[in-house]
Amino acid sequence: MYKNKNIYFDVIRDGDAQKIQSFYNDYEIQVGIEDTGCWIRPGSIKNVNGMIQGDGAYWTIKLLDNDKIIGFISIGSNWLVKTFEPMFFIDKAYQKKGYGRETLELLLMIGFSEMNHRKCVATIFSFNKASKANFVNRNFTIEGVLREECFRKGQYWDVYKMGLMIDEWEKVESCQPMG
Repeated sequence: MYKNKNIYFDVIRDGDAQKIQSFYNDYEIQVGIEDTGCWIRPGSIKNVNGMIQGDGAYWTIKLLDNDKIIGFISIGSNWLVKTFEPMFFIDKAYQKKGYGRETLELLLMIGFSEMNHRKCVATIFSFNKASKANFVNRNFTIEGVLREECFRKGQYWDVYKMGLMIDEWEKVESCQPMG
């Protein structure tokens, strides 16, 4: 597994499905998640258990000091063109504390160094200013804007398509494999 200053990624364990389900069923978290067609899909324990047993790259985000689950991560890969798209969310109680930045740093390291991808892509809703700033601060470029592509919170929002090439990515010194 991988760790940063305050967090680490852990495999999803049998007892984690309930916590992950609570994230998926939390409107404030769910509204910021990109999904096909931009509709909100409630997460059931059956759906979460299906993810855990599937082939995808899924982890929990845990605090180093107490092993508390504060978020969830998945990485989608297009192996044909060597791109990856991380998706993550942080529990509301732990947002705006730097954990999103640390999570993105670790995901970039995994995607570029471990998975050997050449590009990271991201889909960000225009109302999610903190997420957009996090990706821009990691040198992502807005490659396109899908105008009024998604309906959330009672109105239409633009969707940013962002990208970062491996040669634009700076080595993240603070990341290291966990023993």
